[in-house]
Amino acid sequence: MEKQTQKPKKSSRKKPNKNTVFFLRRKSFSQVQESKENRRSQRMRNRRLTRQKIFRSIKPDYLINQEERKRLSILKMEHKAKSIDPKKMEKEAENSKLIFAILVKENKDLGEKVKEILTLFRLNKLYEGVFLRSTPTTLSLLELIRPYIIWGYPSYKNIRDLIFKRGYTIVDSERTALTSNKIISDKLGTFDIICLEDLVHEIFSVGPHFNQANKFLLPFRLSSPSPKMKIISRVLKETENLNGYQKEKINEILLKMN
Repeated sequence: MEKQTQKPKKSSRKKPNKNTVFFLRRKSFSQVQESKENRRSQRMRNRRLTRQKIFRSIKPDYLINQEERKRLSILKMEHKAKSIDPKKMEKEAENSKLIFAILVKENKDLGEKVKEILTLFRLNKLYEGVFLRSTPTTLSLLELIRPYIIWGYPSYKNIRDLIFKRGYTIVDSERTALTSNKIISDKLGTFDIICLEDLVHEIFSVGPHFNQANKFLLPFRLSSPSPKMKIISRVLKETENLNGYQKEKINEILLKMN
């Protein structure tokens, strides 16, 4: 009798679900980011020590000049505030309710007004970005800090990529990556926001619970622009002629910094 050919046994192991794979990758990415942040913190500490050594050797004349530059900066901001036309900017923003702003230039000689606006928008570190609701007040404030930021109207794809890749929140007083939907549902479930896709939709549509969803997200820490990123260098070098308002060009910038 011929021997019956045995069929190969099917593996009992289940294929990982797409969401599980995504969250595992997200967790791995967040660990790499944390390592980068630690190295960056160490570099900042070293720079601080170097600055302290330099400061001891600074002459009084230099400090006087610094104060004069600070005073002129404040006067410049006040002059710009008088020339703002909120109606014109509001008209351009009619079709786009959502704004994304990035801090692209640091300057220690800032006036108190500029510092207050940056703090209000949670733009405290270089290359941090935030979502903002487009209102006449917001547009006016953005014009006041124009030399230090770029902003425009992000696409749905860029909003989704940002939140999926660089979305962080605070859990138990610690900065935590959005590595599971439970983190979202625990904080925003009462607003019917229970997963990443819900969060993306609420932000993009500037929905009724936009403020809660936006506050839940920490400012996005973007990558430093590469030397090839010509548009950023233009913003930094030609702030007098090219202000921080980039319209839809903000999407090109986000693609290179995300």
